Amino acid sequence: MNNLSRGVALFIFLVGAGVTSVLPANFILASEKIDINTAPPEELIKIVHIGETRALELISLRPFSSLDDLTRIKGIGASRVEDIKKQGLAWVNAEEPVENEPQQADEPAEDEDRYYPGGIVFSEILPSPEGPDEENEWIELYNKNIFRVNLSGWQIKDEKGKTKTYAFPEEAFIEGNQYLILPRTVSGITLNNEGDNLNLLQPNGQTIDSVSYEKAERGKSFNLTGEGWFWNEELTPGETNSVALKEETAEAALQEKATAEISQKFPVKEESERSRNFSAGLIALLLAFFSGIMILMIKRKAT
Repeated sequence: MNNLSRGVALFIFLVGAGVTSVLPANFILASEKIDINTAPPEELIKIVHIGETRALELISLRPFSSLDDLTRIKGIGASRVEDIKKQGLAWVNAEEPVENEPQQADEPAEDEDRYYPGGIVFSEILPSPEGPDEENEWIELYNKNIFRVNLSGWQIKDEKGKTKTYAFPEEAFIEGNQYLILPRTVSGITLNNEGDNLNLLQPNGQTIDSVSYEKAERGKSFNLTGEGWFWNEELTPGETNSVALKEETAEAALQEKATAEISQKFPVKEESERSRNFSAGLIALLLAFFSGIMILMIKRKAT
C-alpha cells in the first residue's frame, strides 16, 4: 500500500471514529428501528416495556398516530412512553412521512402484510327466534384474549341464502374475555333457518373462525361449549353458555338419584336379612326350650 492509500485509509478511520464519538449512546440506525404500526410481535417485544401480551394488544389497537399514543395500551403510562422514546428503537411512520408512488390496482393490499391477533370466535347464534327473524336474530362473538381487540375492517360473511357480508366500522372494539352481540338489524346478515355457514375474516382476508349448522331449532340458540356446538333453549347473549353446565348438572342429578335409589334398597335388604336371621334364631331357641321341657316331662312319667 502506497503512502497515499495509507493516508486515505487513516483519514477515513479518524473521521469514522470522530463521528462515532459524537453520536448519542442510544443511537440506532434507521434500518434497525421498529415501526409500531407494521412490525410483527417478535420485533415489538424488543421495545422496552412491551412483552408478548402487550405486543398483541398493541397490534390490536393499530394504527397509532405517535409514540405518545402508546398510552392506549394497558399498563403503559407517560413515564413508560418516555422510556420507550429514550430507547430510540420504536417509531411511527406517520411521524416521518415518505412519499410513495400511488398503489396500483393489481398490487396486494397493505393489510396482507399486517399481523392481526387471533382468539376471536363465534360463541352463540340465534337463527330461528320466537319473534320475527328480521328483528330478533343475532350473532355473538367472544374474545379469548385478556386484552381488547380492534375489529375495524374485520368481516362476517354469510355463505347461504341471501349472501351478506358485514364489515366492522372504525373504532369497533371487543374487550378482553368479553362478548359482542350483533343483531340482524345492525349486521344485515340473514341466518337461514334451513342451515347456514358463517365465516369471520380478518382485514387481510384470512378466515379466523367459522360456524355452520343444518336445520335451526325454533326458539333455541346454537352455542359453543367445551364439548362442541349444541342447541339450547336457554338463550345466553353476553353471558357464558350454559349447555355444558346443564348437561353436567343433569348427569350429576342422575348419578345422585341412582345412588339414592341404591342406598335405599340395600339398607332395606340388609334390615330384612337381619330380621329374618333374628326370627330364625328366636324360633330355634324356643324349639330348643320346649323340646327340653318335653324331654323332662317324659322322663318323670317314665320313673
